[in-house]
Amino acid sequence: MAKSVGLAQAIGWPEVFNPFQVTTLHIAINPTDWENIKRDTNVYNPALNIRVPCEMWAEGETNRLTVQIRRKSDSALPSEADPVKVSLKIDINEYVTGQEWRGLKKLSLENGGGGNGILKEGLAMNLHRIASEHGFYGYEAGYASWIRLVVNGQYVGLFSSPEQRDKQFMRNRGIYKPGASWLYEINPGTTLDTSVALTNSPTYNQLCYLPFGTACSKPNLESDIPQWVNIEAMLALAAIETFISNTDGLFTKNGKNTFAVDMLPSTQHRRMYYPWDLDAGFNDTSLNIYSGGPGQASSRKYQREILDHSWFRQVYRHTFTDLLDGPLSTATLTAYCNQLEAALTPFINEDPYAGGAAASQFASIRQYFTNRVANVRSQIGAVTGWPLFNQDGGEIIPSFQLSITHTNPTGTIYYTLNGADPRAVGGSPAGATYAGPLTLTNTTHIKARVLSGTNWSALRQATFNIANYASALRLTEIMYAPRPDGTNSNAGEFEFIEMKNTGSQPLSLSGCFFEGIEFRFASGTVVAPGAFIVLVRNPAAFEQRYPGVPYHGVYFGGLSATGEKIRLKNSDGNNIFSVFVTDGGVGDA
Repeated sequence: MAKSVGLAQAIGWPEVFNPFQVTTLHIAINPTDWENIKRDTNVYNPALNIRVPCEMWAEGETNRLTVQIRRKSDSALPSEADPVKVSLKIDINEYVTGQEWRGLKKLSLENGGGGNGILKEGLAMNLHRIASEHGFYGYEAGYASWIRLVVNGQYVGLFSSPEQRDKQFMRNRGIYKPGASWLYEINPGTTLDTSVALTNSPTYNQLCYLPFGTACSKPNLESDIPQWVNIEAMLALAAIETFISNTDGLFTKNGKNTFAVDMLPSTQHRRMYYPWDLDAGFNDTSLNIYSGGPGQASSRKYQREILDHSWFRQVYRHTFTDLLDGPLSTATLTAYCNQLEAALTPFINEDPYAGGAAASQFASIRQYFTNRVANVRSQIGAVTGWPLFNQDGGEIIPSFQLSITHTNPTGTIYYTLNGADPRAVGGSPAGATYAGPLTLTNTTHIKARVLSGTNWSALRQATFNIANYASALRLTEIMYAPRPDGTNSNAGEFEFIEMKNTGSQPLSLSGCFFEGIEFRFASGTVVAPGAFIVLVRNPAAFEQRYPGVPYHGVYFGGLSATGEKIRLKNSDGNNIFSVFVTDGGVGDA
């Protein structure tokens, strides 16, 4: 059922970007200022761009916030001569330092005049979100929703509202860490956001070669890029970009309309990419997924350097296939469009500049998806199928027999039990050859691929857990509510958690994860008998206070000042330990 809500009814920033709820937003502004903003043509000149105060509130709210409003660059609708509906940027904390609106400091309202319309632009952003929720990114994608705007009591129209990529975006995801995180805009050069950091990241300095920069010669791309960039997520982004035929993006143009986040430690938290400004797409069901885009092919540097690379192209084909079998399948997308159509229809039909009747727009989108899925599959062609396990991970009893098969006409299965890829850089086998069932006596993480001729399958991996296997792991110290530092007012940045293997056998923590804080142990993580393992909230702060003390990883989020329940679980979600932390100490939860 369609709903229009005020943010007073929502809970925090994620609900602002619920695609199935339309928020009615009110603006009270001097009428002359409003007319001037609608006719402002200096949108690319900050010195001349009209920026004025106004009051803003959501329907159902009583607290009116004083914010700044200005016009953005999209064409006015229906025309510049009659600018009823223009794209807007709202700066929530421009006049009141630290002011937030449901956890946000900026709002971007897109009128649909810049390309494919408000429905398709918002939908494009949500396809990345769907893929993220299916595990294709390994991190939380950017969000987008739709907002119904009323100015001085007069209805203006329906707008798509993508989540602004800024420091607050990072804070809301727990990935802003002073001195240990960076935000870059790629459009097409790479520009540092100096509100996040003042000097470049180690990742930026390392990626000085094409397609990222031009200051140094290229190393072995297959070896270097995956150390610094979440290449799996990057290729998922490329696949979705070409699936929707967005020809104004990172891969399909000259490296555009994308943001990147770097963090410390750089090779553990590899670069994360977030698309932006998705107003060009859904118009070419036959766009080439390897070389499509405007202008000279040589200008599309990410496409040329990465998608033309023999191994990255194989991974891209497998990623695309998995997307088409999951979140980008015709069935999944049809179901999503059905739900979205029910939510948005009255609001689209209310707006004379929203691109036409909702029913015809959704019918066109569904037909696009049907045609595009078939076309992309024909471009990908056949791929080598991945290995099949007789059990998809989970809890097992000691001496469980793991069998591995595949459905390809020919091929050899290679596997590892130490977290390494069974395919070496360059393409040679790096794992053991599967010759029969494996007997598992301890918690084990397995990675496997099929090699058929010169073609490798996608990676298949799973964790098999022995019940109570990690009971010897003890939580030995929690730095909760640490003392503040004279140069850092956020004392929480100095938090850390220490654990110890109190047993006599090595412990595998592959796939184990925390609740209360956000951290998942990588495959192949093993704690030796008697060894400690330390997780920190901010590596820069930890190294400042405890110089030379090693740590294993960096967690997202932090410990609540009012008390925090922390659970460590194995990959199946079963508790290893659970504690409640308060100023009074630590106790079992």
